Amino acid sequence: MLRNIFLFVNFHTTSYQVVSKHVIFNNHPAGDPSPTAGRLAVTPLNSYMTPPAQLQIDFYGGSITVGQDFEDYKKKRFSALVGEQLGVFAVNRGIPGAGPRPNLICGITPTDIIISEFRINERSANVLNQWYDLACQNAKHVVILDLWSWLTPPAIPGKNNETATIKSFLERQRNSLFPDTCNSTSFSILSLAEQDESNWQCLVPSLFNYTVPNKLTGAFIPKECYKPFYNKHCEKEKVQNYSSRHGRRNLRPQVMCRQNFRERQHGQPPYHEHVANQLIRHIKEVVFPTMHNSTNSEPKEVVSLPVSTCIGEWGEVGGNWDTSILENFGFQISSPFSGRVDKTTLNTNIVSSSVLLGCPVNHSLIQIGYVAHSWKNETVTMSVETGTPSNASKTVNTRLLLGKVPFALRLLRYTESFSAPVNVTLLNKMPGAFLEIATVACLK
Repeated sequence: MLRNIFLFVNFHTTSYQVVSKHVIFNNHPAGDPSPTAGRLAVTPLNSYMTPPAQLQIDFYGGSITVGQDFEDYKKKRFSALVGEQLGVFAVNRGIPGAGPRPNLICGITPTDIIISEFRINERSANVLNQWYDLACQNAKHVVILDLWSWLTPPAIPGKNNETATIKSFLERQRNSLFPDTCNSTSFSILSLAEQDESNWQCLVPSLFNYTVPNKLTGAFIPKECYKPFYNKHCEKEKVQNYSSRHGRRNLRPQVMCRQNFRERQHGQPPYHEHVANQLIRHIKEVVFPTMHNSTNSEPKEVVSLPVSTCIGEWGEVGGNWDTSILENFGFQISSPFSGRVDKTTLNTNIVSSSVLLGCPVNHSLIQIGYVAHSWKNETVTMSVETGTPSNASKTVNTRLLLGKVPFALRLLRYTESFSAPVNVTLLNKMPGAFLEIATVACLK
C-alpha cells in the first residue's frame, strides 16, 4: 500500500528502513555501505520537526491546486493553509487545465520543497519523467501528491491504485534513471487517492457541498445527487464492503446529476482543509526530519533550462499578448467557456479567422499552447503556417484522445516547434466550439 511513502533517492547502493507506512530509502555511495544495509530497522518518525528558517514551498498542479471557485480562495486553498500553519513561504504555481507541460517549456525556479499535484491532469509517462527530472534538479525535496475528486475518485477498494504519477516515478527510481544532479534530492509520496479509497464516498457530501448555490459562480447541485452517499454504511460499516456488495456504479450520480463537472472536480474550502491537514502532517513527520538530517544544506543552484519566453494570460504563464500579436483577423482576448480570468485565451469561433504570432528578438522558434477538448463537439481544426519550407504548414485537431471520458475535460497541449513568426487559422469547427490559444512559447 502506498498511502504515505517516503523515498530518499540516491542512485548508488541503497539501504532501507520500514517505519509504519513510511518506506525510507537511504543512499550511500558505492563502496560506503550503510550499517543497516541488508536488514530492516525500525525508527520512530513521529517527532514533529520545525521548518528551517525562510523555507519556501512551491505548489505545482492543475485547477485543484489553483482553487478559486470560492471566496477568498487565495487564503483558503490548501497551499495557503499549509504555508500559514507551518510558518513557511508558500508559492502557488498551479495552472488550470494543465499538467507539467507548461513548466517543462517555460521553466521553473529553484526552491526548497516542491509539491507536485498531477494525478488528474497528466497520464503521459514521458512527460512525467521529464517533470521529475526538472523538479529534482530545482528542489531539495519533492512531494508527489495524488489527489482525488468526486469527478475523478479513487480506484475501487482492493484494486491496484498505482497511478501514472506514482508508477512513472517508481520505475525511474528503480532503474536509476535520474540525472546525477538529483543525487542530493529526496522524494516522498502522499496519496490521498489511496488513503481515502475506502471512505471517499462518505466525504463527498461535506467536501463537495453545493446544495447552497456558490456565491461566486452560482453553481448548485440538488440534494438528490448526494443521496447515494448518505447511508448507514458510512457510520457502521467500512465503505469498501458496501462497494463490493452493491457495486461502485450505484454510488455514481444518476443522469440528472451528471452535470456540474467543474464543481464535482473542484471541492469547497473543507476539501482544501482536508488536503492541507494531511499534507501538513506528511511534511512534519517526513519531509522536515529528512531535510534536518540531510548533509546538503546549500541552496539549489539554478539549473540550465531551455531559454524560452512564454506569452499569454492563461494561469498567468507569461506576459500579455501585445508582445506576440503581429496581425489579427477575427481573434479576441476573453474567457469564452468559464469566464475565469486565469483561463483567458486568444480565441475565435469564426471559421477562417487568423492571427500572426511572433516572438521577441533573438527567439527563432515558437510553440503554440492551445486548449484541447475531450468532447468531440468542442473540438476544432487549425492550421499553423510558417515561411520556412521545412515545416511550412501543419494541421492540428484539438481533440483529446483519452478514450471514453464521461465529462468535458479541457487541458493545455502544445504544438511542435516552428520557425517564428507563424500564422494560425481556424479551418473548421464543431458548432459552439472555439479555437483557444492559451500561450505561446518562444525559444532561442
